[in-house]
Amino acid sequence: MPYTPILATLGYVLSPDRSRVLLVHRNARAHDAHFGKYNGLGGKLEADEDIVSGMRRELREEAGIECGELQLGGLRWSETAVPASNHDPRESVGPGPS
Repeated sequence: MPYTPILATLGYVLSPDRSRVLLVHRNARAHDAHFGKYNGLGGKLEADEDIVSGMRRELREEAGIECGELQLGGLRWSETAVPASNHDPRESVGPGPS
């Protein structure tokens, strides 16, 4: 089975004094596994988007925010996306099996 990564964004909008953060409350779909929880804003990238364009789109769609400046806080690679039978957790995670 070919490996297909899911690229997504997750962002946190801070107040100017950095004392508050804007979160979404997941309460629209009762069948959502994360129903009732709070999280940052973001979502899956479209096929033609880079990370910055995707984050800006998600901020616009979810909160009506037009963002002029973004700061990258980090990257995350989920090891659950790599088949366990082909992965030694002591090794770095690569692009997956070919």
